[in-house]
Amino acid sequence: RKYSEDTEGAIQSGPPDISPLRDVAFSAYDAAFPRKD
Repeated sequence: RKYSEDTEGAIQSGPPDISPLRDVAFSAYDAAFPRKD
């Protein structure tokens, strides 16, 4: 699973002005550290 999938709930429940930034950060994390599990 991707890191963003594990934290999707936290992103949706977070402040709306910060959530998009977190989504971008997690997307970059997924690109840099792909997971195989």
